[in-house]
Amino acid sequence: MLADFSIWTLDDPAMHDDMQLVRETLDERGLEYTMNRMSTSVEGSLTQISESIEACRQKLAVKHNRLLIQITFDDDRSK
Repeated sequence: MLADFSIWTLDDPAMHDDMQLVRETLDERGLEYTMNRMSTSVEGSLTQISESIEACRQKLAVKHNRLLIQITFDDDRSK
């Protein structure tokens, strides 16, 4: 399964350090991912992806009072 997600902090627009935290979290989880300026794409099972995004959310929630999270799943089982 492939997912594309974005997390925006609504209380602080400067997210450079936050993106490093997301990178470290995904590295710890061992998922394949690609980051760009707008979003992060990850591959894995639905459980792996969901738990990884939740781990990112939890770490960012320590520093921020409000997060906007957008997730799109591509459940392509035709292969």
